[in-house]
Amino acid sequence: MNAAFTSDELRHVHLFPPASPHAYEPGARCFVKLRSAKSSGRATVLTALQPDGSEFQGRYHVRYEDGSGEAHVRPAKMIYAGFRGCMVVCSETWAYRALARALPLPTDAVVEVGSSHGEATKLLAEGAGRIVGSRSHAV
Repeated sequence: MNAAFTSDELRHVHLFPPASPHAYEPGARCFVKLRSAKSSGRATVLTALQPDGSEFQGRYHVRYEDGSGEAHVRPAKMIYAGFRGCMVVCSETWAYRALARALPLPTDAVVEVGSSHGEATKLLAEGAGRIVGSRSHAV
C-alpha cells in the first residue's frame, strides 16, 4: 500500500494556524474568538478590511450568525471557517481546539480519532450534528 498523497489530494490540505492572516472577502464565514459570554462566535464578513484612516481601520465588519449583532473585528481575533471537504492539519493543541469550536455545523457528522481526554470532542459536539470519538491506549 502506498501511503503517499497525490498532488491533487495535497491541494486540499491546509495548515492551521496559517503562516499569514487570511484575507477575508465579504460573505466569508469566520469564527470570532470571544471574551464575552456569547454562545457562539460564528459570523459572516460584511465588508473588506477597513483602510487606514477610517474609523475602524484594520478591522473587518462582521454579523454574528446567532442574530446578536454586528462588530468590527481585528483579523487576529478571527478564524477562517470556510474549510469544507478538506483536511486541516494543526501543529498545536490550542489550534485544534479552536477549530473544533469554530468549524462544525449542525449538518456535519464528525469522526475524531485519538480523542484523548475528550476536551475537543466536547467542543465538536457543541456544533456538529453527530460526533464519534475514538481513543486508543498504549499496551
